[in-house]
Amino acid sequence: MLSVVIVLLNCVKQGMYDPCKGESPIQEVMDHLVFAYFVMEMVIKMIALGIFGHSRSYLSNNWHKFDVFIMFTEVLDYIVLAFGANFNISYAFTPMRLISREPSMREFVSILLGTATMLGNVLLLYIFVIHVFAVVGVQLWAGTLRHRCFLGQDIPTMYNVSLSPYFSNTYGEKTPFTCSLDGTSGMRHCKDVPPYRDDGMVCLLNPLVYNPVAPPVAGANNSTCFNWNVYYNVCLPDGPNPNKGALNFDNVGYAWITMFQVVTLEGWTTVMYYIMDVYSFWSFIFFILTTVVGSSVIMNVCAVVIATHFSGAMRRDTERQQGGAMSIKQLCCKLLNRLKQIILERHQKRSQVSDRQTERTASYILLWTTIHKKLEKIVNSKVFNGSIMFAIFLSILTMAVEFHGQFIFSSYSLPG
Repeated sequence: MLSVVIVLLNCVKQGMYDPCKGESPIQEVMDHLVFAYFVMEMVIKMIALGIFGHSRSYLSNNWHKFDVFIMFTEVLDYIVLAFGANFNISYAFTPMRLISREPSMREFVSILLGTATMLGNVLLLYIFVIHVFAVVGVQLWAGTLRHRCFLGQDIPTMYNVSLSPYFSNTYGEKTPFTCSLDGTSGMRHCKDVPPYRDDGMVCLLNPLVYNPVAPPVAGANNSTCFNWNVYYNVCLPDGPNPNKGALNFDNVGYAWITMFQVVTLEGWTTVMYYIMDVYSFWSFIFFILTTVVGSSVIMNVCAVVIATHFSGAMRRDTERQQGGAMSIKQLCCKLLNRLKQIILERHQKRSQVSDRQTERTASYILLWTTIHKKLEKIVNSKVFNGSIMFAIFLSILTMAVEFHGQFIFSSYSLPG
């Protein structure tokens, strides 16, 4: 109990640590006292249990090994501090001493570690789902987020006006104005570009109608300053990708990053709106399916795996506690199951005998059965399964290497 209190006090002390001011003298004294206490505790346990050599020795317990590791990180902190550096490695590990000293927490952590194998399989499934959606995104939207509204004419030279090559709103590339190419069903086009602003004033005069000779004078009202943004009327895939180029589907690497952002539900609607603007309104189906499968379903699978492991551990503990009565009940259940299995096996043998007699009388059925078994043997063989897996992997690999701007002749070698 004293060790638990000291660990909790040490956690409170670490929470009060200010890296800008450093540790106060009182905090340093507390560090030394806590370190001395746990060194003394470890030495007493080693003397009482023995360091190693038998099943109940100090180092035969994995939690004691973890305490030794934490102590090693604290010693390493003192060594680093002696060389004039302040790199507190042990701060991340010292609160974990509470786990080895609380039986319920030890059991909880052991159960979580027991689910590592099953959670690893779920993680592989999660990676596969993200990869599939990323490859689909590359096939559909490679280069589409580069669409910007460019000037249809050389307006800066014609009218001596300072304009950017493509339209950029007030917030710049943080919220870029993406557009849909002519002939596509995107939701935003260059005709939707907002009016030009001069010193915060919205300009409404159309230069295509009045054909200005010079730029509007300073201090003009909205009826005399020209809306130069009407010249941004050509949508071309020559602009940068959003978020400084990080958000795109140009290749499978960036598509992975984008899809990971979507499945974590962090700004996924922004990505969806970009794609809906440049490609199609119905693109939302893809993103809703991605969030449902990649976020909700996979996370629920992880929860089910952990809950199943917990229930199994609790059931084993309950059976261990109940002892003899439960053993008799299990013995009766096993006896009944064995009797049912014997009856079922006899019934199956009788049906097999009748089937064999029927096969002997019909040669064409025998021939088909022989062919069917050979085909089944081939399909169930490791060589056949390996060839199918290799074909699937090769197909995924060829789709994954496709990227925006690749050579034309390489596209013919890719499937789809």
